[in-house]
Amino acid sequence: MDSLLQSRHEESRFHGTVAIGQDGDCLYTAGLGRADHELGTPNTADTRYLIGSLTKQFTAALVLTLVRDGALALDAPVSAYLPDYAGPGADRITTHKLLAHRSGLPSFADVRAASRGARDAVGTLDFAPGTQHAYSNAGYVLLGLVVEAVTGQPYDQALRTRVLVPAGVAGDVGYAHSDRTIEGLATGYVPGWLWGYRRADMVDSDGPFAAGMLYATPRALLKWTQELHNGRVLPDSLLRKMTTPYSNTGYGYGLFVEEITIRNHSAVVIHHGGGINGFTAALRRVQVDDGSSYTIAVLDNTQSDTTVQTATEL
Repeated sequence: MDSLLQSRHEESRFHGTVAIGQDGDCLYTAGLGRADHELGTPNTADTRYLIGSLTKQFTAALVLTLVRDGALALDAPVSAYLPDYAGPGADRITTHKLLAHRSGLPSFADVRAASRGARDAVGTLDFAPGTQHAYSNAGYVLLGLVVEAVTGQPYDQALRTRVLVPAGVAGDVGYAHSDRTIEGLATGYVPGWLWGYRRADMVDSDGPFAAGMLYATPRALLKWTQELHNGRVLPDSLLRKMTTPYSNTGYGYGLFVEEITIRNHSAVVIHHGGGINGFTAALRRVQVDDGSSYTIAVLDNTQSDTTVQTATEL
């Protein structure tokens, strides 16, 4: 693993931190490159990174805690919770279809404006809700707005109370408000003039919102994954819904699920990748047929195109 990561780093294809755990124990960490190149701060297992679309599994878990408590139904339409929502399909796009990317919403539709009654904010659906699968960031932004309407709390507060605290990761996982300083957060870089990179532009957190605006440390992602799959966040029945594929892509709720073979063992891999200005991320849980499990978190503070590949090879 050291050799693989060092080779990737020397090729400028990995600048970040890896953490690997087995059955709840962190067994391996490696940090390469700088969290802040100008200050010389190294990447470590405690560095905070933006995690992009890894956020979606946290949002999915948050929504399912509301289903658990009877405050939200998987088969209820958006209009039941956001009566002012003026986007197309408000009475046909259900919570389930949003979670499973079966809503038909274009990925970057302005659902926030539609929730305030702007009828032309979304345009048209890409397909009739429930008939196809297509990845939609807008669908998860809309889920965040539904959460706020149901709980009466800002998304970040509801997430902390209902998900992050029960999982024991509050603080090491959190919402990256663009107008607040986040201690220990790495600087994100994109290809440019400085050592081949330049600082990435800042992201307005209202954009990615519940679809992609969380930060995390690699160690915290190991703990999160273990606690989620050990039933500390959701009951088994809802965890099964979260990890059941609802299309031929293998997508469940905020997670991909696939079966693979490793050295004559069958295994289920539950995974997702993420990317946002200056950062890429990959998180994989491997459940082997001998009863063991392990988790791989790869976080990079450059826009690498090999982060998911690195996690897979590890």
